[in-house]
Amino acid sequence: MKKDSIEELRDRSEGFSLEATRAYIEELKMEKAYKIVSPYPTIDGQPCRMAMNEEGLFSLLVKEMSSSAQNPPVNYQYDGYGFNRPFVLLGREGSFKVPLGVGSFSMTFNGSDMFNCTIVELESQLQELPHFFRCVLPMGSAERHATYIESVSFNVGTTLHFGGLTKLKIRGIQINLFDCALQDGKKCWFVEAADKCNYEYFKQIVEGLIIHYGWISGNLIRDKMIILFSDDREFNHIKHHSFYRLSGSKRGLEAIRPRDMVDFVPKQDQGEERYLSTTTLTSLVELSLTNSAFYRACTILAESHEYPLEIRASTYSVVLETLKNIIIDANSEKINPVKSRADAKALIKELKAVVAAVSPSKFNNLTAVNQRIEQLNQVGNTDSFYKIFELSNLSLSPTDKECLKKRNDFLHGRIPFEDERQEYSKSELAAIVFRMHLLLCALLLKMGGFSGYLFNNLRYRFPELKNEPIYRKLDIVS
Repeated sequence: MKKDSIEELRDRSEGFSLEATRAYIEELKMEKAYKIVSPYPTIDGQPCRMAMNEEGLFSLLVKEMSSSAQNPPVNYQYDGYGFNRPFVLLGREGSFKVPLGVGSFSMTFNGSDMFNCTIVELESQLQELPHFFRCVLPMGSAERHATYIESVSFNVGTTLHFGGLTKLKIRGIQINLFDCALQDGKKCWFVEAADKCNYEYFKQIVEGLIIHYGWISGNLIRDKMIILFSDDREFNHIKHHSFYRLSGSKRGLEAIRPRDMVDFVPKQDQGEERYLSTTTLTSLVELSLTNSAFYRACTILAESHEYPLEIRASTYSVVLETLKNIIIDANSEKINPVKSRADAKALIKELKAVVAAVSPSKFNNLTAVNQRIEQLNQVGNTDSFYKIFELSNLSLSPTDKECLKKRNDFLHGRIPFEDERQEYSKSELAAIVFRMHLLLCALLLKMGGFSGYLFNNLRYRFPELKNEPIYRKLDIVS
């Protein structure tokens, strides 16, 4: 690329400043004085000092503990003298809630008490007020989201990035997502609210992006998270922050893999949605914010990275069951034996009345009869799993259908091979798990409006399966 075209790209690319963010986070490493507010007399009113340690967590140092004949510390030993319960830190730069208490603490007694505590969650006292927010997430070994998601160029200071800025509009809030090295060359994810908004709304959006990126890319980015508060959109004057230690990053199977499509998908078919579009990602996040069952399914799928194959088979079956219920419920009038819910309800009521008029002595199990009547308008269980793919305009091969038949065994903790022989091959189980993963991702992406190719981890893992394409498009051709 010529120098003048690079300058033109730089001029029309959106710019972001991280100088104040770097300085603010660097300052968090310096000790600051606070006072504890707690219902426990052992620590209430005690002075302390807090700073971010080398691990990126917050260390709290308390030099003494209150003791009196009326309230001896031994009375509160079961609650870590109050450290294991919520308390508040009051400071000159701002106050924090410590909603989970400390993550751990150690004590030394050398003429005076000494408590070294690790804090894993801090909530700013400013969380009730609308602000501009910037979330900083260390990426670790995770891949850049531009590998998977539609993005454009952007500037950080004088540095031009040719891709990596993804702009979304979620809940009416402008969200900017980009990655950049913050300190020591370590990459971080930045999620910004470019409109003033409610803190909880923003945090839910961030969590949704983490989960969806986790199952789409196989990179669940969850180590530590700092959310910065600002009154200006450029984040030049940061007022305060909240901090969370998350449950740990994970790597797993990719749902899509745009970077290699050019080698395996015919050129004439590459006009489909190659990189996940911002429209699809927005739809997925917004659906999660309104449908807790859908969000739970996506979370389980992302959380299952690195689980043993047997556990993944079970968790994937739970996800499949959850998605089935969502899709069937949304399309009940199209697939239920009785078209109208109202008509079905009336018919069930009439049938129950008929049964009620019969002497109980005629039945071995009257409860079972009434339960069958209640299920009158339900689709058969196995057929319903095939039906949800048809309703989603997705095609299933005979091998896909055989895979879906095994989900009930996995759901109840059974390995379906054990009935036939005492031992089974891990590769057989892996093949089912990878296929089920592909089918789940197809359903989820279709619910978000995706129209592209899925990456077939099954063929990637087992290249001898010549009938399995490396990239697969499940859409039914009309």
